[in-house]
Amino acid sequence: MKEPLNFSIDEAVNSLNGMFFWQEESEVVESDVQYSDNVLGVTGFLGSEIRELKDGWLSLIVKEERFYYKRKRDEFEKKLQENSINLKYKITKKDGSIISVSERISVIRNLDGKIIRSFGLVLDVTDFVSDIDKLRKKNEELEQLNSSKDDFISILSHDLRAPFTSILGFAEILLNETSLSEKDKMEYLKYIYDSSQNQLQLINYMLDWSRLQTGRLKIESHKLHVQSMVYNCISYLTGVTVRKNISISVNVPDALYIEADERLANQVISNLLSNAVKFSNENDSVEISANVYNNQLIEFIVKDNGVGISETNK
Repeated sequence: MKEPLNFSIDEAVNSLNGMFFWQEESEVVESDVQYSDNVLGVTGFLGSEIRELKDGWLSLIVKEERFYYKRKRDEFEKKLQENSINLKYKITKKDGSIISVSERISVIRNLDGKIIRSFGLVLDVTDFVSDIDKLRKKNEELEQLNSSKDDFISILSHDLRAPFTSILGFAEILLNETSLSEKDKMEYLKYIYDSSQNQLQLINYMLDWSRLQTGRLKIESHKLHVQSMVYNCISYLTGVTVRKNISISVNVPDALYIEADERLANQVISNLLSNAVKFSNENDSVEISANVYNNQLIEFIVKDNGVGISETNK
């Protein structure tokens, strides 16, 4: 074998955390492969140590990728018109750590297409692959978020649009039917009022969700008197509880306090009570209780006799 060329750009490759290998061959013999000085920096092995391994460089490639590597090399050697190939795979360093590498092999063939000389560059691309994986994962998260947002908007559009059909229908009747009884008028107006309140609440939820997503919703905790907070939430439901003749009983100790954002805490309790009243039958009762759960938490319980959720929909 001829003496290998002394590559003056070896230092440049070192700065890229890479290495050269080259070989003049009539047959592929691992002992004839020459490695640049930076093989130690990339693999932890000296070039002489790699040559002494049973399968040479192939011994460094992780087992599950060796078949891929050999198949690609074999296919390349048989393609007589091709003079270069790029391969990406993983190797195990001398210290047992695994890194990702990118290998570009260039060859010179004789007139019969047989390889008479090969030259390669192997670069440690572990950090690059890691960055790509992070970007891919971030992209998947963004796609999932975008999909969730589309689903949310679709559901929201349906929930916002559907009640307005009835609201507009009842409003049109009130405007055009002059012979309606006072009872019918009040019934239609109550439906319009209740539906409008529900829609306003839904829009407020949407705004809060948007603020949470964009970080514009700031949570400020204060010491809150639980009993007063519960009675305050009940007062907002006076209209619907009177119409359905529903009583709300409160079982909350006067000495109970919590640390929470007042607006969000009120919203949670109001939602629970509103749903309990909404799905209760006329002349029913609703009960709300609160007490110490452990050293850090307060437990709220809202009970009603409404229709509930069927087992199949839970």
